[in-house]
Amino acid sequence: NEIQEPCSVQVHPDDAYARKHENDYGKAEFCLWLDVEEGTKIIRGHSAKTKEEFRKAIEEKAWDTLFVRKPVHANEFVYTPTGTIHGIEGKLMMAEVQQSSDVTYRIYDYDRKDDQGNTRELHIQQSIDVTTVPAISPELEVSESKKGKSSVVTYLKTDFFNVYEWDVVGELSLKKTGDYTLVTVIEGYGNLIVNDQSYEMKPGTSCILPAQITEWKVEGEMKIIASTPGE
Repeated sequence: NEIQEPCSVQVHPDDAYARKHENDYGKAEFCLWLDVEEGTKIIRGHSAKTKEEFRKAIEEKAWDTLFVRKPVHANEFVYTPTGTIHGIEGKLMMAEVQQSSDVTYRIYDYDRKDDQGNTRELHIQQSIDVTTVPAISPELEVSESKKGKSSVVTYLKTDFFNVYEWDVVGELSLKKTGDYTLVTVIEGYGNLIVNDQSYEMKPGTSCILPAQITEWKVEGEMKIIASTPGE
């Protein structure tokens, strides 16, 4: 995804709330920042200690003191569990992995209006209902496994999805670890080889390795973001 202007400030519900109110799933997210314009910040969490304090800040539109803003740089990553207030202010490109859900609650949209002078719908009560208070910042245990000159970095393993980076130098042979694997090249060039068939890979190339594919090989010099369903 390429972001050119501030995203609305959002929060996503967990599975239980989404099933009850939206007949859908919740939405956890993982983002790896790629190209980032200097000065770009993310909104990540909030300052309220209680739900009452959170509601009051919203009623008073105290956005500058409620939202926590942090600088962001290329090659950094963040996991956004459900219930986390988040947004982006600036310009960047990112690779994103998320639960398969469209449920997004918009808490603030910078008072923007469309060509007809209308503002977008906000979801204030839903945001109050689902936001984690006080805010939490999950600790991620990143690990790396060397495979010759190549390596596999494990960014995240959750009940919802697992996220890896394949750093390919020369070649890297891999086997199925989930029901399927989603693959996106974020840097470099090479080939994906499945059942002796070679597929060209370059920045932006994305594909799905379905369940019946149990092993494959990648060759070249590339960085690839791969994800599988959670266990």
